Amino acid sequence: MIARRALGLIVTLAALLASATPLRPVLAAPQQPAPTIELAAQTPLAERGSDFVLRVRLTGLPEDGSITLSLRQRVRSRSELDASILGEGLRSRVIGVTVSIATLPVQSDGTRRLVLSLDPSAGGVPLPAAGVYPLQVIARDAADDELATVITHLIVPPEAGDTSPPLNVAVVAQVGARPALRPDGTTTIDRAGLGDAGGLVAALRAVDDVTASLAVTPETIEALQTTGEPDDADLVDGLRLAATDRVVMAHPYANVSPDAMVAANLPEELTRHLNRGGEVLTNALGQAPTSSTWIADPDLGALGLAALPDLGVRHVVVSPTQVVPLPEGLVDLSLAHRFLLASPDAGEGPDPAPSTTDAMALDPIVLNRLASEGSPALVASRVLTELAVIWFEQPGVPRGAVLPLGTDTDPAAVQAILNGLRAGEVFSAVSLDQLFAATSPLVDPGDNAVTRALTPEGVSTIAPEEAEEVQDTRAALDSFGGMVGADSPRTDALERQLLLATAAELTGRDRTAHAQAVATAIDTVANSVSGPERFTLTLAARNGTVPLTLRNDSGIPLHVVVRLRSAKLDFPEGTEIVRTLTEPLTRLDIPVTARASGAFPLTIEVTSPDGQRRLVMSQYTVRSTAVAGAGLLLSFGAGLFLVVWWARHWRRTRRSARLVATTGHPTAAPTADNRAGQ
Repeated sequence: MIARRALGLIVTLAALLASATPLRPVLAAPQQPAPTIELAAQTPLAERGSDFVLRVRLTGLPEDGSITLSLRQRVRSRSELDASILGEGLRSRVIGVTVSIATLPVQSDGTRRLVLSLDPSAGGVPLPAAGVYPLQVIARDAADDELATVITHLIVPPEAGDTSPPLNVAVVAQVGARPALRPDGTTTIDRAGLGDAGGLVAALRAVDDVTASLAVTPETIEALQTTGEPDDADLVDGLRLAATDRVVMAHPYANVSPDAMVAANLPEELTRHLNRGGEVLTNALGQAPTSSTWIADPDLGALGLAALPDLGVRHVVVSPTQVVPLPEGLVDLSLAHRFLLASPDAGEGPDPAPSTTDAMALDPIVLNRLASEGSPALVASRVLTELAVIWFEQPGVPRGAVLPLGTDTDPAAVQAILNGLRAGEVFSAVSLDQLFAATSPLVDPGDNAVTRALTPEGVSTIAPEEAEEVQDTRAALDSFGGMVGADSPRTDALERQLLLATAAELTGRDRTAHAQAVATAIDTVANSVSGPERFTLTLAARNGTVPLTLRNDSGIPLHVVVRLRSAKLDFPEGTEIVRTLTEPLTRLDIPVTARASGAFPLTIEVTSPDGQRRLVMSQYTVRSTAVAGAGLLLSFGAGLFLVVWWARHWRRTRRSARLVATTGHPTAAPTADNRAGQ
């Protein structure tokens, strides 16, 4: 019974399952993009009697919605500007204009155009005073619910006839990366560090009538020239065009620490960095760099500051954290003045002993605006607005600001900033040198120039063994230059590498590796020259020649000096013979004159032209069988004496024989005839 019921239940359940409609996956409804307003562009300066135009890109907003432009009263300080950017502390509304989104046609670039008239005669907004005015752009739906907001600002310049000097703004376009040359001679560019250099260069070229200073790392530009990549070649060409009629700043071949180099007794290397950097920049950009202004790294201290004037530096750009704070109450407004710079050990207190170098500090708030989030147009608006508020603080005082633009800045923002500076009236784009000349000095209540002492951070060092390696290798490279010629490509390549042995961005290990790579390359060439270690020859005459065969396996011509030394040989052509070894084998027949007979040593040394590098040392044994001049004279004299003596003796003997008869002499022995007579 139970089994029969269970079987029936199973059959029923199976039937239900068979007849059921198959389940289908539930697809999520496509998500709508979040409602946003992106500022794409705006008029740099809001001139009275003209139109202020914005271009915005709308996303996720209904066509039946609306856009409201709400203009607020101008800000009165930088703190109010900061709050207004966040939508806080906005003052009363000047005017509000609302338009339907549907009435705003989409342009070819996807933006919509909003126009705010500033012409009261045409029903536009009457702006009562110059200044910076917050502008809210608010999107609402048909139910008047707020969907998105963006806040930008209008910069209203003073009325015509105002004689206040504009804010001097020195744009510094910085292009550079870590050293690309490796100790093994290969080149690897730090593409991440280089950033969007092409975009920055394109922006500079697009607004080529705005004054700017270019700070380009020579090692980077030289590396770009050697990769063979078309994009790298285009970047160098673009930099050359962007530098036209602009100032190129002098820059060490690679980033270095003046303090570390002076402390390591390597000031000459610092000079070499600047000389090499100047050559590279002049050749690549077509502009001779100016060395009057130095952009300081955080570790600039007493030694570096003292060394800069010898390099032609008169002005320094520092970060605000690199110098001691100003005394309270000295300056209540933005520090947009130049001041005297003092070394850290110049004394404490409000009046440290100054140097002859003046400085300007970067404005940290301007830098924050440059690095803020938002569309390029919004970033540019915030930067220009911040600069404008600085000007409105003291419009009658000549003041200035440095604006560094790097390869990490959006090129569109760079171009918008340059366009804003081009508008003039409130701003004047100047070079760094012009900035220091046009900006008033900071003075205390007694009208004395204010001095601020450096506070170096993270001081860089070069270890003594690293410095010694650089010095020894430099001496070897100087000798090598004399051997291969100053214009040799090999010297040029090794010079590049040795300069990196003091680069601040490399570790001590990498710096040493560069110096050792140079030394090894020099040794390889020097060791390719060889000659006989020992040689014995015989001179059969007083005058003769000594043969010397030198081998050059380097594959390049080498200039050498053959130096001769012997106590008993004279060298008619001198003791030093200059030769260029152009072939694998070079034979020299060295004229000599023996001053004595016998065997004696001759030392032949082959060196670099400066004599600092010995290439070959040969010891000759010279055997002279010829009679020397003094010995020959003595022998001739002795022979002549013997001949004369023999001749005189022979004549005397003959004369005696004639005068005395031998038979009549009393002592003569009797002959046979005599005996017979007896």
